[in-house]
Amino acid sequence: MICDERLRILNINANFPGSVHDQFIFNASQVKQEMRRLHRDRIGKYFLLGDSGYALDKYMLIPVLNALLDTAEERYTRRHCQ
Repeated sequence: MICDERLRILNINANFPGSVHDQFIFNASQVKQEMRRLHRDRIGKYFLLGDSGYALDKYMLIPVLNALLDTAEERYTRRHCQ
């Protein structure tokens, strides 16, 4: 499921059972293809926020695991996870 900053649902994919890993579903989605196209063609700056189950990519921002306290990475991860 993809939501905007106001928690409005923008996209949902119910084509897979709950046991399928989120990254697998994302890899099979049209959303990933569209995000790749937007970045390839340099059309704006669009990003998705994912949890640590997703792979880091130009358009997929994930938490930094084991970030040291009082670092930019720790502050980013704290904000990301709120």
